[in-house]
Formats: sequence, structure tokens, C-alpha cells
Amino acid sequence: MGKPEKPNIIRVRPYPKVIFFYPTVILAGIYCLLALFGVVTENEQGLNLLFMAIFSVNVLVFAFDFSILMTIIIGVVVVLGGVALWLWNALSEGAVFGGIAGFIGSIVLGMNSHFYFYYFIFFLIVYLLVFIRTRFNYWDIRHNELFHKHGLLADTQRINAPNLSYTREINDVFEYLLLRGGRLKLIPQNHEPFVIETVLNIKKVDKRLGEILSKMKVTFDQGTGAV
Repeated sequence: MGKPEKPNIIRVRPYPKVIFFYPTVILAGIYCLLALFGVVTENEQGLNLLFMAIFSVNVLVFAFDFSILMTIIIGVVVVLGGVALWLWNALSEGAVFGGIAGFIGSIVLGMNSHFYFYYFIFFLIVYLLVFIRTRFNYWDIRHNELFHKHGLLADTQRINAPNLSYTREINDVFEYLLLRGGRLKLIPQNHEPFVIETVLNIKKVDKRLGEILSKMKVTFDQGTGAV
């Protein structure tokens, strides 16, 4: 017995960018768990520095789009800067790296267990609200129709979309690395395009959309006798 056919419909949900803060939420949750069992003490500077480093990267991902070209340029700059620092350190007999280590060691971040508990619980509430919101905001995409539901009052929009086409865009490398996030642009015939931001598992969505649209094209061709 063969596998049952997949329905010719896919549901796509846009997400807010706040979801990309999940690495710091996980780290805060780990800290809370360790604090409950007395494994870590108040003002654990190593964890504080690690948290702020990850948090800083999260803010950059939230604030800017890192295209592939920009990411390569930043990577080259970081590598060249690292080589320059290494050579400078070698010429100064370790004084450069020693000074950097001393500076980092002198940083005192006053973040205790209360901060991490608040941060973790606050984001859990935010993510719960995000989950609820995405249940009321989604697109159902068929081969010839778009259905958009949004708002707590279940506002709906139904668009006739024959010969639907679309483009998949990965504008931010870090968003893709964190949650396989990307942008989907739906282009119905005789209608302005619709852009769905921050679609998770964008390549999986792309593949499923391709299956739906290509399957419908084959069925149409066979039914009309077209080649």
C-alpha cells in the first residue's frame, strides 16, 4: 500500500524576530537550573561574559540583515584583524594578548541569579504570546488560491491566485543558521505581491511549494493534452 498523498496546501506562519533571542534564553535557563542546585554562585563572571557575548550577537542579528557578501567581508576583516593582533603580540613578546586578557578579566558584570530568572521567565511569556499570535496569523497557500488569516478577531483575506509564482529569499545568514529563517514572496497573477517575513525552515517550505505548484501543472497538462 503506497503512502497517502499530501494535501495540495501548505500553511506558512510569519514570526517576529524576537524568536532569534532563543540562545540567550536557553543559557539563562541553564543558569537558573544550575543556581537552583547550587552549582553556580552569585555574579558568576565567566557565565556573565558568555551571556553578554551571545546577547550582543543576538542584538546584531535582530538589528541588521547580514547578507552572504557582508558576512564574508566581516569574516575576512576578523581573520585579518586576528592575524594582525597575533603578529603584534609576537613582536611585543605576549604583551598584547596579556593586556587584552587583563582587560577582559577586569570587567565586572553585576548580573546575579535574579537577573537570569527574570530574563528567562520574561522570554518564556513572550514566546508563549508569540506562539498564540502565530495561531491567528498564517497563510494557507494552494495552487490557485491564497488565504490569509490574521488578528484575534479572525480577519480573513482570500485571493484568487491562478498561475501563482513565488521567490525564496535568504537575506540574513545568521537568521538562516539559527532557525533556517528566510523570506517568502508570493506573486499571484494580476495582483500585487505578498511578502511573508521570517518564515522558519524556508527551504522545506520552498520544496513543498514547488511540489504543489509543479504537481498541479502536470495534472493540468495531462487533462488538456498539452505537452
